[in-house]
Amino acid sequence: MLEFLPVRNVEASEAHLQRRRVKESVDRLNIGFRVERHPELWSALAETGEHFDDAVCMAREIDAVWDKLELKGISREKMMLCALLHDVGKAGPEKRSTELHRAIKQLFAPPRKPFNPFRQQNGRTVPKTIRDFMEETEMRGAFEVEAVLEKELKIKSDAKPIIDFWRDHADWTYDLLSHHREGEVDDDVVTIASTHHVLEGRNPAHVPLDDIHPGSKVLELMDKYQTLAMIDKYQAFRGRGGLDHEKAIEALRRIIEANKTLDTVAKQEYGRIIDVLASSEEELTETLVRPEITEPTVLQRAPRRSMAA
Repeated sequence: MLEFLPVRNVEASEAHLQRRRVKESVDRLNIGFRVERHPELWSALAETGEHFDDAVCMAREIDAVWDKLELKGISREKMMLCALLHDVGKAGPEKRSTELHRAIKQLFAPPRKPFNPFRQQNGRTVPKTIRDFMEETEMRGAFEVEAVLEKELKIKSDAKPIIDFWRDHADWTYDLLSHHREGEVDDDVVTIASTHHVLEGRNPAHVPLDDIHPGSKVLELMDKYQTLAMIDKYQAFRGRGGLDHEKAIEALRRIIEANKTLDTVAKQEYGRIIDVLASSEEELTETLVRPEITEPTVLQRAPRRSMAA
């Protein structure tokens, strides 16, 4: 007679395997980040599932084009760490119940059928709500998801746009990294990692974007979070959007050109970063192939010593 493990035992086993997989992936990056020394971040990364795989690809993309980026005042390893941690908030807010985590995981999972988060209404483009998303994608357990969102986050699914909910992860990333700021996870990592949706108006680190003058901290960090923002979008267009390299680059250029909040200096810097990506098709395409993770691996090169710039 077949015997089945209780659901909690199965989930605990899956969590253990995912944590091990995260550690192996982080070790393969050779950035000197000991994820086991940050247990809360380790767990959160494991809970983000395939979004963690995307973050690893982003870190590899930064590694692949590092010499062309010519970023000053930050090491390759630290910039790769920012990429690795930028979506850790997709596990949800730090104080999350098991039920909330399950709900958030469902809402961040790629839908089973194509979904456009906007619709035309009376000649205007308006965002669809969380409920619209769940109904159109035929999400299982939608009633339970709505209930837990309202109970724990005070979110009404028929009112909050799904695109805004998805972008909430930048705030959750900031909160989680801020509360576990230690060792390699320093102030710059917290700010750069959580500011990757600044083009969409998400600025959880409260970077004073109007304080861009020679010598300012904002100017010092600007090319770093701009780089992360562009590589994040490039990864989304290639990995999840299915665009080829040329179309992904065209989409990036349209986003920057259409943004009315960027001044000339900012647009020029975004343009420079996009030019770097445009000239790196072969290197970037190689990073999209995810390595198989099996048993703990022997690193092929000596560990990097430090994340100091």
